[in-house]
Amino acid sequence: MSEQLFPGTVASVRRALERTFVEEDPRDAAWRGRVGNARMSVRVDVVADPDDAAQAMVVASSEVLPVPKFTGPLAASVLLEHDGFVLGRLRHNGSALVAEQSMLGGHTLAQEEVTVAVWTVGWLSANEGARLHMRVGGMDPGEPRTPDVDVRRGAEERVAVVRERAARWLETNGFVDDPVWGLHGEAGSTRVFVSAMHHLERSSVIIVAAPVLIDVDLTDELALAACTIADETTVGRFAYTDARRELWFEHAILADDLQEVELMHAVRAVAETADAVDEQLASAHGGRRYLDLA
Repeated sequence: MSEQLFPGTVASVRRALERTFVEEDPRDAAWRGRVGNARMSVRVDVVADPDDAAQAMVVASSEVLPVPKFTGPLAASVLLEHDGFVLGRLRHNGSALVAEQSMLGGHTLAQEEVTVAVWTVGWLSANEGARLHMRVGGMDPGEPRTPDVDVRRGAEERVAVVRERAARWLETNGFVDDPVWGLHGEAGSTRVFVSAMHHLERSSVIIVAAPVLIDVDLTDELALAACTIADETTVGRFAYTDARRELWFEHAILADDLQEVELMHAVRAVAETADAVDEQLASAHGGRRYLDLA
């Protein structure tokens, strides 16, 4: 159980959520409760990072749709929806499509990070089901939905501060801050781009993204292959940009209390996954890698 693995992180999660949402019996989870106006059921698990068994990962999740069999049209819809996401991802767990957000546990975990992640996952589970049904049915759900919240004063200034902090750490790791392309660094056959943006009332988010395929059509087979790869990772989502015919792999982290170890964990995860799978996906489904374009 979670308590036996990382008791300190489990305690931090419970402290962050105990007075914010309606708690339920956690059963096999670190925490479980009802979130948002729709009172969506969200669970939080504390697990080991697959790449470092000593590192705790906190995973907030909530069921969006019961889906015994993950189909190509649904996988394609997921990749299109991801293109409009800020925080979170959709993943098939074998019996259902769930909304998820993962974050580092341990000393870097901030209470605000847990609260925002849990609220965001609950909001996604309440809103994504209808949009996915429309896409699978051949209808256009329109522009991505955004939470109806009041943006606090100083949002742009907070994003600028977060970006400046990230730039200092990234530039010591070989990244370049280009006036056109922004913060970017080499990652084998691809390149990692890092950007900052506002989220909800007063939070900032860092999005780490790498192009996987360029000039590629989104087929059911490509979508299923990409989702299968992402389902095996703790962090990261594939997103397809229809207007540019591009497939990206990305991960978003809350940046209000950003620390270097969190940022570099996201950068490594995105870089290693994108670099490892672009040739495989290009060979099977067409398109060009970033290296081919360069």
